[in-house]
Amino acid sequence: MNEAIKDADDQAIIRTFHEAWSLTMGALGERARRDGLDFPRLVEVERERMRNAILRTKTAEALVGWFLRFCADATKGGSLGALREDGLRIRKFIFNARNFDRFQNLCLFALVSYTSEVRKTTAQGEK
Repeated sequence: MNEAIKDADDQAIIRTFHEAWSLTMGALGERARRDGLDFPRLVEVERERMRNAILRTKTAEALVGWFLRFCADATKGGSLGALREDGLRIRKFIFNARNFDRFQNLCLFALVSYTSEVRKTTAQGEK
């Protein structure tokens, strides 16, 4: 990602989103194991729900609210490392209404570009 995306704001948003999504997937994995559910199906449903939520936001405030809830839900009230490292940069970016379209697109990009470490390792090993 760092090679393809040069803008520090973009990198910070994507890194934060990926960290929260990773934690969300971990919680889905726990739920799948505990309840005997199909993990890939849970992830597919959650990804589609998130995609729709991102696309339905019509204002900067609504997108900020969704993003912060997403991060808070992922951490169960804790903090994300990416937010601790780049908190000021992220706050300035997300609370600037002029960044709405860019922020929305970054969230969508982060959702579709996420690959887990397991998938990265497997894909690299297959080459």
